[in-house]
Amino acid sequence: MSHGELPGSPGDLHHHHEEKLQTFAGGGGSSDNLFQIKGVIELLHIYGIVETNLSADVDNLSLDVFPTGGALVALATLVDSASAPAGSLFVKMTDATNALVLRSSVVPYIAENTNWREPFVSPIIGAQGDGTDTFIRATYSGVATSGAITWVIEYATVNETGLVIPI
Repeated sequence: MSHGELPGSPGDLHHHHEEKLQTFAGGGGSSDNLFQIKGVIELLHIYGIVETNLSADVDNLSLDVFPTGGALVALATLVDSASAPAGSLFVKMTDATNALVLRSSVVPYIAENTNWREPFVSPIIGAQGDGTDTFIRATYSGVATSGAITWVIEYATVNETGLVIPI
């Protein structure tokens, strides 16, 4: 479903897919809203593919759920993102108390949770109920002089208003 279509039915078995390109061109540490969340969704996957080498000053990348003017909720904690080469992968593989996983493209990689005791459970994300815009955002530190990441989100709707819109 593209962001121009209406959301599906609750419990919709269709997986929806959206993408957002995040670019770095200097200006110091910041946060970039990647996707707006409407209603309630089940987050099936979220990952970032490095399109252009990240400079050494793109540090401490994390993902948060953030309502405008409110307190953030961690989705995946900090990972050292400095100098990640093109083709590398950032992926959320475990619960929100753990860091994003970085798989560098310097060598071939497989990204999977290897802790058999920790089953993968898709988190449910709900937008703030009073209509405040709610986003998934990427936060980083450093000057961030260059680089680009394409973020991909796959989700299912949980209620009739469940929707993800690239920002």
